[in-house]
Amino acid sequence: MGLIPPLVAIDSIGKLMFSSDFYGPGQFSNLNAYEINESEKKIKFKKNAIAVQDYVSGGEISPDGKFLLISQREEKLLTSFLINRDTGELTKKASIGTENYPTKVRFTSNGQLALVLNKASNSIASYSFDASTGELQQAGRANTGNDPQDFIIVQVRQ
Repeated sequence: MGLIPPLVAIDSIGKLMFSSDFYGPGQFSNLNAYEINESEKKIKFKKNAIAVQDYVSGGEISPDGKFLLISQREEKLLTSFLINRDTGELTKKASIGTENYPTKVRFTSNGQLALVLNKASNSIASYSFDASTGELQQAGRANTGNDPQDFIIVQVRQ
């Protein structure tokens, strides 16, 4: 990995993982694919899936394991990639603008909504997510306290 690994995303069945490298402002982040073998308790580098001309500051794999969603700090983007589960290759599907300094990305349990923490805007924004195409559409936003660091989604069962 590079100097700062801000992204580690593991699919819901625990077989595939992505991490990012970062090489400096104005350069790029590599999104690297890894295969997870739980029975052997090993992780194996699969491939450099794609290079992104920006700092990848967060991301998550959709609950169905078909898409990787990443936040891009400098370009202020949320981008979806279709995952080829056999090769680890990523195909860009959609991008949408975010607020300042997007970092953490989380899907709701049904995968229809993605939430993004915007650190410098002191907000969390919600985006509807089309699980068949990877398309994104801003749905709403909420203010947070100053300098938010992280958030979790808690599912309350009744």
